[in-house]
Amino acid sequence: MPLGFGYCSLVIAVLRDSPYQTIDDIKNLRIATSYPKSAKRFFAEHGASPEIITLSGSVEVAPSLDLADAIVELTATGSS
Repeated sequence: MPLGFGYCSLVIAVLRDSPYQTIDDIKNLRIATSYPKSAKRFFAEHGASPEIITLSGSVEVAPSLDLADAIVELTATGSS
């Protein structure tokens, strides 16, 4: 529900040079997030069940450290 303040979006992000470009590409991969319930709900609605890895802190480094293939994270700028 739009509250009229705070302009963040919960997004799925992959590394810039990742071969993964669609939900179908990542539906069975490892997804790191601080928002596991929202991520699970989103993927379930799209018929997917990736491995959800719950992290706190700098989630965006997970793909670079090979902890995950993608992330679900908040962003205000669109670049994480």
